[in-house]
Amino acid sequence: MERLAIVVPCYNEEEVLPETIRRLITLLNDLNSLEKRSKYWSNIKANDWADALRIFAESQSGVSKTIPQRNKLFIDFLISMKLKKNPQYMIHYLNSADEKSGYLDFEHIVPRKIIQNHIKDLTTSQQNLFNFSHVGNLCYLTVKDNRSKREKTIYEYVEDRPSYTFDKDYLKFNGYPEKDDLKFIHYSNSDFRDEYSKFIKYRTDTLCKEFLELVKELY
Repeated sequence: MERLAIVVPCYNEEEVLPETIRRLITLLNDLNSLEKRSKYWSNIKANDWADALRIFAESQSGVSKTIPQRNKLFIDFLISMKLKKNPQYMIHYLNSADEKSGYLDFEHIVPRKIIQNHIKDLTTSQQNLFNFSHVGNLCYLTVKDNRSKREKTIYEYVEDRPSYTFDKDYLKFNGYPEKDDLKFIHYSNSDFRDEYSKFIKYRTDTLCKEFLELVKELY
């Protein structure tokens, strides 16, 4: 049987502890009862999920050099659903284990340095329109891959190190784009900016569609 440990801060709260314990026991008993458990959640309709994902996609405007928590949660939940459907990919995460850094990094697909180089001729207000950490520019990579390539795409890293190999199916599973999808990083500044905007919009739409389809299938 699984055990759950609950730690409750109670500095100067001794007088209310009996009531806290009573309510907590009632709640846990309810959660352990199939008949009563349903009152603590409700099924979310597909249309409501679609509306929530649309609002989430619209919230991506504006500059964000650090990755917002909501974007991390989105990627976390998306990958967890994909692993639930395709558990065979878990071995990739386990094989990449890093005792210090964990299994995974959040990856900026178009590295921040590349974006900075293409927008440095703009004014500050114009630069702020380019969201480095837009959900359309994020995916998971193993710690090993992400720390090795640094400020390059995976494909640039491979070109510099022919002996390095990577699993294309695994990259696709994580949502990493095809090489041709990233060729715009070598365009002129103005063309890059246009293509980057198209890239993150298309990829955001694709991720949200995939998310919704998985929710419908698994839940």
